[in-house]
Amino acid sequence: MGLQSFPLVIKSWFLSHKRFITPITGYSVAALLVCCTGVLVACVSAGGIVVYKPSEFTEQASAPFFFSIGKQLKYGTAISEAAPTVLEGKLVGGELRAVYPSPDQTKAAAVTGGKLYLVEPGKPPRILLDPFVSWLEGRKIPIGETYYNYAHIQWDAASRYIFITRDKIQEPPMNPESFQQRNNMNQALVRIDTTQSHSIVEVIPAGQFRTTYGPSFIGDNVICFDSGDDKGDVYLKCIVAGNAHIVKKVDTDKIVFTDGLVLKGRIFMTSRLDHVSGDVLMVESGFHMTKRKDSLVVDLLHNKRPDSPMLSVEGAINTKGHFGDGIQGTILPGGRYAFLHVWNKNILLDSETGAYKELPTNTRVYQNVNSRDHESSFFMGTFEPTSPFRTNYSQ
Repeated sequence: MGLQSFPLVIKSWFLSHKRFITPITGYSVAALLVCCTGVLVACVSAGGIVVYKPSEFTEQASAPFFFSIGKQLKYGTAISEAAPTVLEGKLVGGELRAVYPSPDQTKAAAVTGGKLYLVEPGKPPRILLDPFVSWLEGRKIPIGETYYNYAHIQWDAASRYIFITRDKIQEPPMNPESFQQRNNMNQALVRIDTTQSHSIVEVIPAGQFRTTYGPSFIGDNVICFDSGDDKGDVYLKCIVAGNAHIVKKVDTDKIVFTDGLVLKGRIFMTSRLDHVSGDVLMVESGFHMTKRKDSLVVDLLHNKRPDSPMLSVEGAINTKGHFGDGIQGTILPGGRYAFLHVWNKNILLDSETGAYKELPTNTRVYQNVNSRDHESSFFMGTFEPTSPFRTNYSQ
C-alpha cells in the first residue's frame, strides 16, 4: 500500500465511502431487509436461487471457527449441531446480539442477555461485564444509566485485550444533533484484560474520547479513533503518551501527524461490518458475482471456474427502484467453503466440487477480518475488497 494522504478534515472521505461504513448497502443488505422477510408488498419482484438443487456433504475447514445455530454458540471445523456448544443464551431474551472472535480465532467476545462474555473453547464462559451492554437497544436503558456499546468492541492484535466504549444515556434535548454531541461527550474507552479476572481499566476518559466507528491501534500503546467537532467535520485522532495528535498521512510503515510527529508502525483494527468483512473474504478466496445484461439474474463465479457459475440467483427490485441480489457471504478457514445467506436460505458452498447444502435459517458464522491479516484490503481506516465482489451491476 503506497503513501496515503490523510487530510486534516476527512468528513468528505467518510461520506464518499459510506457504502463501506454503514450497515445498509444498496446491493445486499438493504434488499435483504426489504424483500427477504416475505413482505412482498415492499418489492416489485422477489428474488431466489435459480434451479435450487441442494445436496449433502460433510465439510472440513482447515481450522476451527465460531458459529451459532439459534442461541447456541459453537466452535468446530464443521457446521453441525453435534459441535461443542461454548455459550448458550437463556430461553427468554437470550439471543446472541454479537460475537467477535479474537484475531487468533481462539476466543471470542459475545453479547447475550445484556452481558459481555469471554468465550474460550474448553473453558466455561466468563462474564466480563454485567451492567448494561447494549447498542441499538440502548434506548431501553433508563436515563442517566451507564452502558457499554458493543458495536465499538475491538480486540488488540495480541488477542489479549478487549476495548469497549462506555457511555451514558441522557435526556434528549430539542435538537437531535445537539443530543448526539452531548451524548458523545460521555463516551470513555475502557480496556478489559481477558487473562485476568475483573481487570477493567479506563484508558481514555470521558471528554477526550469521541467515536462513531470504534478505536484502532498503533503498536501496544497508541490508540486512535475518529473524532468529530461541532461543525460535523471528522478527524482521525491518536493519543500518544497522553497527548492527542491529528493524523495527516498514513504510509505502509509509519503515520505522520499534522504537528510533525512521526510514528513507525501500522494501524491495527478489526472490521465491524459483516457485509464488508464477508466481501473481503469472498474476493480473497477467488469469488466474485456478475450480473447478466438486461436481467435480474446474478451469477456467483470462482476463479477456478470462470465460465461456469457455481450459483445463480434472481435479484429483486424494491419500491424505490433499487436492485438487490439478496446475497451475503463469508468464508470458512482454508478458503474452500463459502457460507452464504441467499434471501431466506442459508447454504454452504464447496468451491472445489460446486455442490452446496442447505443449513438451518438461524445459522451464523463469525470471522475476524483485521488489518494485519488482510493488509491489502485495508485503506485509510476502513476495509474494502482488493477487487469488486459485484461486477456489471450497472447493466
